Amino acid sequence: MRLLIDTNVILDFLMKREGGEAAREVLKLAENKKEHAFVSASAVTDMLYLLTISEKEKNRLLDEAERKTNREIAQICVEKMNQLLQIISILSVTEGNVKEAFSTEWDDIEDALQYTVAKANSIDCIITNNKKDYKSSVIPVMDAATFLSDKSSRK
Repeated sequence: MRLLIDTNVILDFLMKREGGEAAREVLKLAENKKEHAFVSASAVTDMLYLLTISEKEKNRLLDEAERKTNREIAQICVEKMNQLLQIISILSVTEGNVKEAFSTEWDDIEDALQYTVAKANSIDCIITNNKKDYKSSVIPVMDAATFLSDKSSRK
């Protein structure tokens, strides 16, 4: 199955937020070649940016002697993303995808862009924690836990 993994699911995993365990299990399926997981090219830079902000905030709370430099944080975040990209493929974002997203009536253009990229690449399911943001999707949309539950019930 071809899965588009939304930014929030990846960040749950990378930042160890609520929902991160289910996200980790979905990513394990991709790592073990049981599913083919994708992110859009635009999501990669969004994730890196948000992960870096999170890591800088955590770093700021440390004792001064334990703090890392901004460069060290950037390197750590890039390494985390590189590890992730060993198991997830990147889908290109075209001018057509952007124009189509801008022409939708979706409230969140970033989600509209993820959707247009998914549609253009024959994605079977979008994995997100914000299903309400994809209410106009003709592609099935699930959160990671529901996807895992549905998958195990189909065995």
